[in-house]
Amino acid sequence: MGQIMSVKFFLSSLFFCLVLMLSGCGVTPVIDEPRTIVIGKSSIAEAGAALDEYRLRMVPIWASGQLFYKEFVGGKRKEHLKFNPANLRFIPDRRMYFGANLVIGGEAIRLGSNDEEFWLRMRPKEVDRYWSGNWKQLENCREQLLLSPKVMLEALGVISVDSSWRIVNQPGIDVLVKYDGVGLPLKKIYVRTSDYLIDKIEYYGKGILVAVEVKLSGYKKIADNVSVPGNIMITSFDEGAVQSTMEVRFKRIKRFEPSAKQLRVLFKPADSKGIENVYRLNENCQFMLE
Repeated sequence: MGQIMSVKFFLSSLFFCLVLMLSGCGVTPVIDEPRTIVIGKSSIAEAGAALDEYRLRMVPIWASGQLFYKEFVGGKRKEHLKFNPANLRFIPDRRMYFGANLVIGGEAIRLGSNDEEFWLRMRPKEVDRYWSGNWKQLENCREQLLLSPKVMLEALGVISVDSSWRIVNQPGIDVLVKYDGVGLPLKKIYVRTSDYLIDKIEYYGKGILVAVEVKLSGYKKIADNVSVPGNIMITSFDEGAVQSTMEVRFKRIKRFEPSAKQLRVLFKPADSKGIENVYRLNENCQFMLE
């Protein structure tokens, strides 16, 4: 009973974050380990070209590990859930499968996307929910799922910026910033100048405070000039206070060589059959109950 209540609390909290989500944070970036300071890019065009170059040389990824969820109330941890295993399969640019199992109860989370669609399924009967939509609609929305295909893809390095962004050079870090029409930040990307890998991403809500922060560390090289973060920490904030954290710890990472069956099965929308609460993203950036 205790575990069921914890799962229900976790999924309910995730649904609440869904409605309000954006993300970001104002904490000074932490570098994994001491390194020689390298001068950053001289312009947003140069930074964008480096990110585009990296994205184009990305390779399919196979990773396996664990997912840890913590909920905080008044600065104190209230809930702690462990999902094991947590498996990632990714083929650039947008074909992704991420599944996480509870020790008791089987698959609890399935997150995925292909070139057209994205989806997130929470399967336990106590709080079963399913969200989906198409990429074209999502690109114009501020609100996002806390655990979303877009966040996961950006954590892996699928990021692009254009001339509407701005660059701020800091020692060892290039900060790439996207602003809205009134000059408020929408997103900040912290890029390590030493290797131009992502150190942190901040997503902002309707103000100057970070709503969600994604910190990346423990990079592992799996191909020439391609590295994968072994640790992905997603933190949500409420008026500057930590609300929850989701930490993905990959124990094994390697190049993915999919079979024909995996190509057919892994990257098609998850089945929503039997799930009571099914939501679809509409033209107004709202997830509506179908």
